[in-house]
Amino acid sequence: MNLNFKEIKDLIRFYFSNENLSKDNLLLDIITKNEGWVNLKQLFEFKDFKNVLGNVQLNNDEIQEIFKLISEDKGAPQYIELELSDDFTKVSRVIPYVPSTFIDKNKVKNEKTCYIEPFDEHTTNDTIKSLFTEFADQMVNISIPRFSNFQSKGYVFIEFNEHEQMLQFINTINSNPQLYSNRMAITRNEWEQYKNSYSYLNQKNLNRIIKITGIPKEMKYKELYGYFDKIPYFRVIYLDYKNGKSDAILKFRNDNDLQMAIHAIYSEQVKLADNSILRISPMSRDELSRFRNTQNNYKSKKYFSNSGNSKPNQTTTTTTTTTTTSTTSTTI
Repeated sequence: MNLNFKEIKDLIRFYFSNENLSKDNLLLDIITKNEGWVNLKQLFEFKDFKNVLGNVQLNNDEIQEIFKLISEDKGAPQYIELELSDDFTKVSRVIPYVPSTFIDKNKVKNEKTCYIEPFDEHTTNDTIKSLFTEFADQMVNISIPRFSNFQSKGYVFIEFNEHEQMLQFINTINSNPQLYSNRMAITRNEWEQYKNSYSYLNQKNLNRIIKITGIPKEMKYKELYGYFDKIPYFRVIYLDYKNGKSDAILKFRNDNDLQMAIHAIYSEQVKLADNSILRISPMSRDELSRFRNTQNNYKSKKYFSNSGNSKPNQTTTTTTTTTTTSTTSTTI
């Protein structure tokens, strides 16, 4: 087996980097328990090394060659100086890793970063700078979370030079809804507090659901379902709603329909007949669990074939009725 010493060298460098040790609790635990040292045999049992080495055992000459390559990287970005034990069996960092140092850097960064929404799926860094021209020079970094298909998730993180600049930006955005298309901005730390409540909207939203609020209490189930039927891009295939409630859970046909609905709601394009504006709401784990249990026993009231929109009969335990709804208007 021909070994790639450069690949092994790069792996060792990465495993002992600040970036990896900040999240690799297993390796950090080994380092802590052994006064900074890691046995090479133990290190080479990690999956990444196994993929490169297989069952090959490195001899002393090969180990020395790899660490010679590491020392030649001195001066490279994120270079960490490593020390090889005299018997060539263990490795440690010359300057020990201090977890709090890395965490503090993240904390400082978060203090100058804000969260802002909504944006469409084609948002880029240039889009952000053109929208907020007066703040562009103060922006240090723009982060646009994306789905696996590279479309934007609908929100952006912006890091500023100073904490005060971030606060001024947030105040300007929230104080001028008409100027900035009703976008909303909060600090990164505030977002961290809220994100768990909205985590069901992330890329792992396999249920393709959202929870909405703002429904008038006099709205009936059939009226609400009928309303969504009349919006061409709002393809709801399941509605969990009880008469008299102000919130409901919607399930969509596919991920694209889900994202279109989220964008429409964030943009305040979805209004009921009395001009009530629907908004996306956080969902607790209990609510998500209840929805899954309910939906698992449910046969969809409508489905979509390749030829268009088709709806089967709506069935209850006592009667069977056929529902027909016009699709020519978006107002009920």
